[in-house]
Amino acid sequence: AIIAQLLDGRSGQEAFSGLLPCLLRAQCAAGPALHSSCSQLNETLKSKDGAWKVSVEDMENAMKRGYWSLPPDQSGLHLREREAERLLDRAKRELWQEGSASRLELEKQIRRFLCLNLLGDAACHARLRFSFARPKTPLEQESLAELHFLQLQTAPEIWCRLELAPLQLKSL
Repeated sequence: AIIAQLLDGRSGQEAFSGLLPCLLRAQCAAGPALHSSCSQLNETLKSKDGAWKVSVEDMENAMKRGYWSLPPDQSGLHLREREAERLLDRAKRELWQEGSASRLELEKQIRRFLCLNLLGDAACHARLRFSFARPKTPLEQESLAELHFLQLQTAPEIWCRLELAPLQLKSL
């Protein structure tokens, strides 16, 4: 019960409560219905623009606009599915003229979408590690605080640390 409270915000621990919505929001970009769309978008991008390697800058740009306002639930997943459909439709209609502003913007939007899909796929495989302690002295409490443990508000005798293992991004 304590772990569920930590993740859904009922514990009052600000440091933990935002993690689950962030993971769910990212996972919306990697729903099963999106695999086919992402493959098609990636193939379209490869055929028109050659090989593309995901960069840190690409990932940062993908998360700048609109990412944080996406609902972390089924409606967010449906929004991503509709976005994929719009991109695929637009890619079919695009003239793909070299250097045109519309082509550059479409390529940018496809890259953004593919980056979010990679991030979402990694979030679907996220691993969380919980560590619990029950300090007996103020010195032990101080040591735990230095190790980034927090005292639980719902159970003050228990201290907890939550760690998210590094996410592994697949390649396209």
